[in-house]
Amino acid sequence: MRIYTDDLMRVVAAAKVGDFIWMEGERAKYTIQARSIRFLILTKPFNLKHTCLYSVVDLKQKIRGVDNWSGLGYETREECEQALEMFKTKRAEFSRRNPPIELVMKKIQLNF
Repeated sequence: MRIYTDDLMRVVAAAKVGDFIWMEGERAKYTIQARSIRFLILTKPFNLKHTCLYSVVDLKQKIRGVDNWSGLGYETREECEQALEMFKTKRAEFSRRNPPIELVMKKIQLNF
């Protein structure tokens, strides 16, 4: 089931750090590591490399992607919060090399 526009915004508005989001076309869930009114920082394990993959979500533009920095960390919650601050203050932006894609969520799990 795809979640769009108004439904998407209502569900995501209730989501908090630690909740899970599944994206269309991907099996593994992402964990919300940091959030603001506009941005979410999501990570999921990448066990092969003993690290994680990340995605930055822009709720205003309804897109997700990676940043334009090489060196921002996303492996700890603290690093994710620092990256979030950089997006909020416009010191970081979405990569032009790997342009962002449409935000299409499959499922959200809120942990009350």
